[in-house]
Amino acid sequence: MSDTNHWHVLEPANAKFHGEEAVLAEVERRVAPDDGMYKGHDAYYLEVGANALHLIRLALEAGDRSTDQIERVLDYACGWGRVLRWLRAAFPSARIAGADANKKAIVAMKEIFDVDAFILDKSLEEDIGRDFDLIWMGSLATHLPPEQFQALLVRLCSLLSARGIVVATTHGPYVANRIASGEKTYGLDAAGMSKIIGEYETTGFGFSPYPQAKAYGISLCKPSKLLSIIANAALHPIFYQERAWMRHQDCFAAEKRVNATALELK
Repeated sequence: MSDTNHWHVLEPANAKFHGEEAVLAEVERRVAPDDGMYKGHDAYYLEVGANALHLIRLALEAGDRSTDQIERVLDYACGWGRVLRWLRAAFPSARIAGADANKKAIVAMKEIFDVDAFILDKSLEEDIGRDFDLIWMGSLATHLPPEQFQALLVRLCSLLSARGIVVATTHGPYVANRIASGEKTYGLDAAGMSKIIGEYETTGFGFSPYPQAKAYGISLCKPSKLLSIIANAALHPIFYQERAWMRHQDCFAAEKRVNATALELK
């Protein structure tokens, strides 16, 4: 195990906690040196996690689930634990798992949070356990083409317990308007911006890879299209809010549909 005692410790001054102040005392505040999500702004980093936890609580309430019913939790694409640290604090009796494609991040998760941690690949077949009562997936669908997003939702549905809930984020109308107006490029070139807006307007889902990339970039999803993608993954929506996560990404929650079978994306 590496020496984590000298990692940066987050200071909560000036942070917004979205009603999750009571959990803060239990939140692990050490940040791994290679955490790419930490940009030197402690308050923002903490708020991102607190806001995610607040949305998860809203989703649980919408699905008529109580916190003490959550026994297994998965942070899918957990990175270095920006949200996972809040999950660990909010569900102290639950078995927490983190999964990510970054091997160094997974090592850090095991060391600092003492959680189950798994390395992801593109197969969507890794053995990361099943019967999760809660799965959080933040800021991953925002980078995937529609067929990959659909396949991933099908995969997450298969990992849920009978009454499990998946909570995830997407880019919606707000981000689409920013790209269309030229306010923000999101790392896309002019051709990519034109492509993603054209697809978004005609099909409800737009995707464009980053320059020099093939299948990873920026995606946009209209709420109406999101409903069909959720349904095709044998899921039933129970919560949706535009610009819910940090006043930027949309957030939705869904549960398994009874006697439903996943379909191909239409």
